[in-house]
Amino acid sequence: MAEAVDHSLSQLTDADLHAMAAYLKTTAPVADTATQQPAFSWGKASDQLASIRGVALPKDLGTMTGPQLYDAYCASCHQAQAQGSFDGKLPALFHNSTLGRNSTNNLVLAILQGVPRHGRDTIMPAFARELSDPQIATLGNYLLKEYGNPNAQVTERQVAQLRGNAQDNKLLLLARVGLAAGALVVLLLLGWAVSRSRGRRSEPVHDLAGDRVGAQSG
Repeated sequence: MAEAVDHSLSQLTDADLHAMAAYLKTTAPVADTATQQPAFSWGKASDQLASIRGVALPKDLGTMTGPQLYDAYCASCHQAQAQGSFDGKLPALFHNSTLGRNSTNNLVLAILQGVPRHGRDTIMPAFARELSDPQIATLGNYLLKEYGNPNAQVTERQVAQLRGNAQDNKLLLLARVGLAAGALVVLLLLGWAVSRSRGRRSEPVHDLAGDRVGAQSG
């Protein structure tokens, strides 16, 4: 949604925004039948960080617990009890719709890809390189249980699929860039060939004795 806001909705006039709002109010809401309460109403300030104080990290970092992962990768920005930054620029994780929905794809993608904003500093960095699929599943389920909808779930298979889709999108972008570059090279070669052909046709013609008799006609 941040991409839609940055590249589209933020460019709308007030009249357009009011027109969209008026139209949306006329449409019937579509709700997930499994929804128990509003997505933004789940969770409260809390933490389990005391349980990991003085506990050594496992030798296999892929088996870190949810509190350990939160302490290592989340707490510095979202604070110990997930209340968000003091200036309000970094959101709380409880009463956060990303953690309150039955579908957890947005949560996984936020961890994998971060939340970049066009023309602004990155609000949340991407952790696709730092965290493995099992780590993201563990962290995601900890966040859901502690601050969000405890009935929702993140699976390793889900993380792997979304990670793969993100990589496929990058490859598709690179392929498009490559095709555009290839097309540009072909056009330049055609232009060079046409220019060279015209240059040859305009060269003067000499007879057998070497005397110039005029230029070739087109």
